[in-house]
Amino acid sequence: MASSCSSSRSRLSEDDPSGSPRATLPADPEERRIAELERRLARLQGEGEPATVAVLEAELGELYLEQNDLRRARRNFRLARYDAPREESVRRRVALGLGEVYLREGQPELAVEELEPLAAERGDFSARDELRFRAFLSLAYERTGKSAEAQKLRPSSFQEQEFLALRRRAGERGATTGPRATPSKPPLNSTPGLAFQVLPRSSWRAAAPRDDQSPMSAVRRITIHHSAMEPTSAPLEEAAKQIRSIQNGHFQRGYADIGYHYLIDSQGRIWEGRDKRFQGAHAGNTDANERNLGICLLGNFVSVAPTPAQERALRTLVDAERGRYRVSKDQIFGHGEVRKYFTGQSTECPGERLMSVVRDLRGGRAGNLADD
Repeated sequence: MASSCSSSRSRLSEDDPSGSPRATLPADPEERRIAELERRLARLQGEGEPATVAVLEAELGELYLEQNDLRRARRNFRLARYDAPREESVRRRVALGLGEVYLREGQPELAVEELEPLAAERGDFSARDELRFRAFLSLAYERTGKSAEAQKLRPSSFQEQEFLALRRRAGERGATTGPRATPSKPPLNSTPGLAFQVLPRSSWRAAAPRDDQSPMSAVRRITIHHSAMEPTSAPLEEAAKQIRSIQNGHFQRGYADIGYHYLIDSQGRIWEGRDKRFQGAHAGNTDANERNLGICLLGNFVSVAPTPAQERALRTLVDAERGRYRVSKDQIFGHGEVRKYFTGQSTECPGERLMSVVRDLRGGRAGNLADD
């Protein structure tokens, strides 16, 4: 199981391995404000009130947005949501901030998911937040083919100029009226070294990892799992919802993040789980997880076989990762094999109908867990 710490701020330490604040403040006002906030958050580490910490994280996210540093902006907004999920002012800032991030990243479906729930509480908005809400959601609607809904959000004429400026800031190109092309699915991230593409964590709205995780050096074995849940239907959001529920369950067990590195749904879509730079939390214990790539197929395969698309995706992924890390065929396992060897405890995972695929991936060989 991944290690766990109490401070949310430690999750940002990857960007600054030393963990120490900068000795001098930069001359640029925005960069100086960012440095000041980072220092304040460092002082509050493990001791500050969660609501106070979340306000600072949300403000930091907004500053990174101004600098177009979308990765840090997204991360700070998610930290703010995690630290104070019920703080109304923080929740609104986070939703507006993430809505803008997703628009700039070309993910309007995710922007709609963030922004639409705010409609019920617009009576409490400031004039500035109301205009941001209208600008971002109208742009997200246009990009997802909902031009009629977008038109309803246009403001009165005296606000038109600022409204358009906000849409341009969120990445609008060209005319501001009329429907835009509708993406069929969220953009795909290429995984370095793989000859196929993977739906990124943002596609399933992954929560930020809770704590520092143990680094993983080069992969030496691959372990296959099933989720033991009812298989998902075709819509993308159904699979995304199930993956979020798996992450939530792993958080409840004390894991730092979702335990698997990849997940494959019934349509053969491959989803990014835990960052492969870090040890997983899926195989049984720390020794079992060491240098072990975890792949989970969504479904229960005790008596039902994976779909043909799911099996094809698994074979493609395993072959690619074997080639990338030079993993021998006798180092491909089902979860039950690894768990039994390292802990002495058995499990039905990944189900006999999926184990038959695992044995085929091994080419009929016996697995060799003693080869460390």
